[in-house]
Amino acid sequence: MMVRIGNLLFHFRNYLFPVIILSLAVFSRPQLPFGSASWDAWLDLLGFLVAATGQGLRFLTIGYDYIKRGGLDRNIYADRLVTRGVFGHCRNPLYVGNFLIFAGMTLMLNSTLMYVVGLPLCLFAYAAIIRAEEEYLRRHFGAEYDEYLQRVNRLWPRWKNFSHSIEGMEFSWKRVMTKEYNTTFGWLTLALCFQIWEHYRFYGAGGLPGIERMSYLLIPLV
Repeated sequence: MMVRIGNLLFHFRNYLFPVIILSLAVFSRPQLPFGSASWDAWLDLLGFLVAATGQGLRFLTIGYDYIKRGGLDRNIYADRLVTRGVFGHCRNPLYVGNFLIFAGMTLMLNSTLMYVVGLPLCLFAYAAIIRAEEEYLRRHFGAEYDEYLQRVNRLWPRWKNFSHSIEGMEFSWKRVMTKEYNTTFGWLTLALCFQIWEHYRFYGAGGLPGIERMSYLLIPLV
């Protein structure tokens, strides 16, 4: 069942996840933690750092070895088993990065709906997609993939001997900028929209001018 659901979600994921996130955000009601603007600022900072960590993990992964996570014709596909670079320490670093980005934005918005519905839905979707991908890879790569399963964690990275994993590899900033521009610009823009909605809800129209300073984060990406 999880494999079937995962294949279905993978097929529509380019449209499904943005729709779900935006829908939840629209109906969310941000909360001021402990009724304190200072606590809210710290929570926003924590959320940004969590999301930035997720983006950093994606940068590191793609910079050393790119995997075709988009599949073929929106179906799961792999022409080779990638086991070097970050994939030598975590089998799904891009999905871990995505979840950290989503979790960070959830903290920034601080909405019950995002905590109760958004995070569990995101976890379930990625769990199903990962199960479907594992089924595909096991069928296509057999014993090679089984050996990979035994030595590399599914989600939690183990960084021991990372220098050995990237030996002879060159980090490609060009590939990072080409492949990650849309992701980076997308979540930063969405995070800014969350802040605008949050400030408007807490402080009314008078709280919006302070958002201008946050918008400077987007200038290097435009």
